[in-house]
Amino acid sequence: MVDALAHVLRVFDSDTVPHEKGSVDPLRDFEDVEIELILSDFAVVEKRMERVDKDRKKIRNPELDKEFALLERCKATLERISRCVKWSSTTKTRSGFAASSSCR
Repeated sequence: MVDALAHVLRVFDSDTVPHEKGSVDPLRDFEDVEIELILSDFAVVEKRMERVDKDRKKIRNPELDKEFALLERCKATLERISRCVKWSSTTKTRSGFAASSSCR
């Protein structure tokens, strides 16, 4: 469980520590991190939904039904958030997707 998540962004140029994208742009870097987090959350939710659905087929348990319903709401929220992401061919994330945020 995580109580907080802090974004620490680089806002300075340094010849000794070059930026991976060649220039310092804190807004771009913030959006990149946000996109990575959304994609990671989406993968976690989908994987958990598959597991819970498999368990629901084996046994009848109202707690599993409640968890699945909650996961569906989480997935819908992540899908709604991801609609604000403008997918492009120029920005590559660590997950291999190309994206930048278009919601402000």
